[in-house]
Amino acid sequence: TAYIVYALQLTKKENYTVDQTVIDQAVSYLNSELRSTASQYMDDNTRAYILFVLSEMNRNDVSLLNNLFEKRKGMAQFSKAQLAMAFQKAGQSKKAQDLITEVTNSAIVDPRGVHFEEDS
Repeated sequence: TAYIVYALQLTKKENYTVDQTVIDQAVSYLNSELRSTASQYMDDNTRAYILFVLSEMNRNDVSLLNNLFEKRKGMAQFSKAQLAMAFQKAGQSKKAQDLITEVTNSAIVDPRGVHFEEDS
């Protein structure tokens, strides 16, 4: 659902007609999934993507962002970057910068280019 919501939002930004009711219902579903007891089975990378998508729509939930920030240790680097973008959109520049620092510190430069190491 988050991928579809993001695609619909990008489509709308390009001035194509998108039914706002569909977007609102999907956003409501995502919010309820993030808060449901079944969400304990949702991995943190998925949570980060959902929070990123919601932030792109200016629907930030700082408490959910903060909760995920505290559990970021095992998250993939790309998810930390998405979480950083969500924090920035939510006006939480310090945490956004902390996450970007963590991601950039995982960069490995070699003669072939740059890659990012995941936390062990």
